[in-house]
Amino acid sequence: LMDFGYPTSFLRPATVQGQPAWVNNSFYGYRFFPPAMARNPAPLRLAQPKPRDRIRIAVLGESAAMGDPAIEFSLARGLDKMLNPPDTPRRFEVINAAMTAISSPVIVDIAGEMARHEVDVFIVYMGNNEVVGPFGPGTVLTEGQWSAWLTPVRVTLSRLRLTAVLRGLAGRAAHPAGGTAPAWSGMEMFKENQLTVDDPRLLVTANGLARNLERILSIAARHDIKTVLCTMAVNLTDCAPFGSTNRTDLTAEQRQAWQSLYREGRLAAQNGRTDDARAAFARAAELDDHHAELVYRLAHLDRQRGEAASAARLFARARDLDTQRFRTDARLNNIIRQVAAKHPAAPLADLERAFGQSEDRANFLDHVHFSMPGLYLACRPLLAALGTWYELPAAPPYE
Repeated sequence: LMDFGYPTSFLRPATVQGQPAWVNNSFYGYRFFPPAMARNPAPLRLAQPKPRDRIRIAVLGESAAMGDPAIEFSLARGLDKMLNPPDTPRRFEVINAAMTAISSPVIVDIAGEMARHEVDVFIVYMGNNEVVGPFGPGTVLTEGQWSAWLTPVRVTLSRLRLTAVLRGLAGRAAHPAGGTAPAWSGMEMFKENQLTVDDPRLLVTANGLARNLERILSIAARHDIKTVLCTMAVNLTDCAPFGSTNRTDLTAEQRQAWQSLYREGRLAAQNGRTDDARAAFARAAELDDHHAELVYRLAHLDRQRGEAASAARLFARARDLDTQRFRTDARLNNIIRQVAAKHPAAPLADLERAFGQSEDRANFLDHVHFSMPGLYLACRPLLAALGTWYELPAAPPYE
C-alpha cells in the first residue's frame, strides 16, 4: 500500500528504445533466497504488444535451461538460432524464462505470470533442483519444514512485499550487528543435507513434481498455450556421485569388511588390475550395494571391459543412490513421462533417451549444464516436438 520494498513479480514494465516492454525483475529471487544468496533471472525483454506473426516460446526451468554458467548455452538461445535461420524473416521469439537454483513450485509461479504475456508455447525443462531448490527437503535456501501441500501457499504469500519485510527483519535478528549473512557458495552449501535413496521425503518430492507439472499444464490450458514437457539429461558417466553412504543396518564387522574390500578394489584399479578391482568391488557390493561411489566405480570397470549394458545400468543406479541430489533421478524422469502420457496434447521431448550412450564428457560442462555439442543434441528432440504444430526449418548439421 505504501510502495515500500522490492517488486515481487517475475516481470516488470519498462520502456526500451521508446517502446513499451516487459523486462526481467532483478529482485525476483528475493522471494525465495536470502538477499546475499539471491539469484537473478536471465535478461529478457518482451515487446508489448507482441509483434504480428511472431510465435513466442517461453523456456521454463532451472540453471540447465537458463544456461549457467554460460548463458550462451541456454536452451532458449540454441532454439532461437535453430528456429530462425540466417537471412530469413524472424518468425520465432524464444524467451529465456528459466532461473538458477529454483525448483518446480517457483516455476509454476513464473509460468502463471508468463501466460499473461501472449506466450504461444511453454517448453518445460525442470527436475534437477526438486530436492535442493527452494522448499525441497535438502534445501538451505528456505527455512522451516512445512507440509509439501502448503508449498503453493508459501509461494503465493511470497508475492506480498510485507512478507519480504518480515523476512528481512527476521534476518537482522538472526545476524545482529557484526554478524554476516551467508553468501552464495554454490553446491558446497548443501554438503550437510544428504538424503539416502530410501528417504520417504523423496517420494513426497516426486509427488510434488507431478502436481506442479499438472499445475503448469492447467495454466497453459486456460491460456491456450501449447506445452512441451521434457525429461532431464544429466551427466552419468563423467560425473561421480556427490555423496555416498553405507546402509545403516550393517554391523560393525560387516562395515569393516566392506571398507577393507573397497580399499582393496581402489588400490587394484589404481594399479591397472581391473579384474582384481572388479572382483573386490563385487564382493563389497554383496555386503552393501547402496554406496553410490562403489556402484559408480563398478560401472567404469564394466565400461572398460566392454560390458555396455551393465555399465549403463550401474551408472544410472549410481546417480539414483547419490545422497546429494543435484541431478534428476530415474523416478523423477519417469514421473515426467507419466504426466506427458496423460496429456496427449503435450508432446514429450525425451532428452534423457536422446542423450543415451553418447559421450557425457563432450556434452556437459559439469553434472547437468550443456556444452555446445550437448546443447545441439538437446535441441533436436525439442524441434521434433515443436514440429507437432509448426512447419519448421530443417535442423542445421552440427559443425
